[in-house]
Amino acid sequence: LNADRKFESFTETLFSQEVSSNTITLHYTLCNPSDYGIDNPAVSLGTYPVSSAETCAAAENCLSLLNKIPYQELNSDNQLTWKVLEDSLKRTLDGAPYHLYDEPLSPLTGIQSQLPVLLSEYRFYQETDVTTYLELLKTVPEHFDSLLAYERAKSEAGLFMASYTADSIIDECNSFLSMGDSNYLYSSSEKRLDELEECDESKKDSYISENKQALETYVFPAYQKLAADLMELRETGRNQNGLCYLPDGASYYEYLVKEETGS
Repeated sequence: LNADRKFESFTETLFSQEVSSNTITLHYTLCNPSDYGIDNPAVSLGTYPVSSAETCAAAENCLSLLNKIPYQELNSDNQLTWKVLEDSLKRTLDGAPYHLYDEPLSPLTGIQSQLPVLLSEYRFYQETDVTTYLELLKTVPEHFDSLLAYERAKSEAGLFMASYTADSIIDECNSFLSMGDSNYLYSSSEKRLDELEECDESKKDSYISENKQALETYVFPAYQKLAADLMELRETGRNQNGLCYLPDGASYYEYLVKEETGS
């Protein structure tokens, strides 16, 4: 293989690995994953690793493979992609000391608020999308358990959020739970099923029933547990102010600017 084809094969494999690590990301990105050689991917919302070791090892391995592809032999488009990828991988490694500084939970924009929206907009293009969606709902407790393990590690490191932030997130969880039968995860699934022409009425009724059961057995209890566990952790935050008041907060902010802007 010439350098360009070798590089393109490498990036195609990397893309397939990255996009299939999270079912929602995969579904929002590709309508037909099999066209990219992605068959029967695991149904998962992803995890929140407590340690940066695995992420760093993956980045180091990827960087090593990238450096085996001769940059000078690539065409101009691939050279640009090569440089962007190299920069991204190096920034991943630069962020290792700040692994526990990230915050997946935040008022309005955190995963506790975004997940129901993402689930309600999960399109049903074909019947297999419905069955995958129903399996995905069952993984919410596991996903939140991973999230809570990460938050406990933040707490032990003295990096847990301020108590008033925890209170806002707990309130959002409780508001989501207080919707009861009017929760939009009931109605949105019915609407999406109505748009699925290949599914007859009896199958739709069965899926509506399965959706209700999954929400009440997995999703709502996961939110109840998230709120309860955050209540236990809410007083453990040592910093009630901005990022610069965290240990190495100024250095972390500098890293964030570089990560977010590429500058």
